[in-house]
Amino acid sequence: MALDRRAREDVVSVADYLTPEVLARVRKMLVELQLDGWLLFDFHGMNPVATRVLGLGGLATRRLFVLLPAAGKPIALAHRIEQHRIAGFPGEVRPYAAWRELEQELARLVSGKKLAVEYSAKDAVPYLDRVPAGVVELLRASGAEVASSAELVTALASRWSPEELDHHRRAAGLLKEIALAGFERVRQWYAEGATPTEQGL
Repeated sequence: MALDRRAREDVVSVADYLTPEVLARVRKMLVELQLDGWLLFDFHGMNPVATRVLGLGGLATRRLFVLLPAAGKPIALAHRIEQHRIAGFPGEVRPYAAWRELEQELARLVSGKKLAVEYSAKDAVPYLDRVPAGVVELLRASGAEVASSAELVTALASRWSPEELDHHRRAAGLLKEIALAGFERVRQWYAEGATPTEQGL
């Protein structure tokens, strides 16, 4: 089961994405990978994995952390002025205002845990390496062990949904029709003794 990638403006709430089925699948994988949780981080939409998994949309001007634990309810650390971004969150929301408050809450959330994040050692997989080094340092300083979320991302956020596959197949069919029509147009030009041009296509 892939995560649904609906247009973000259609999202009613984060709960539309973090369904009980998705959370159960995340928990199962976390147990298999011997991880305490998957910590999703986003700031200004810089982490497409977090935006896809959580269904985030709109302008983001503050840091957001969401812990999907191997056991228990999800927990979000969200700025007080951006609570709307996680409307319907199926777990506990811990608001923060000042950066010191964020750091204290983050330490309370991650201390002693082995967590998957969108991190790739030495940037080996740049498409996955979405959490800034400063955030990784902050997590480690807060007592967390950081692991790559690569397997979680591959299984849960990198596959097409049936709807996406259908859209892809329809687009491929249209591209095929366009290409064949273009070749037919070029054939007609040559048959008429004309010179094909890119603009003429």
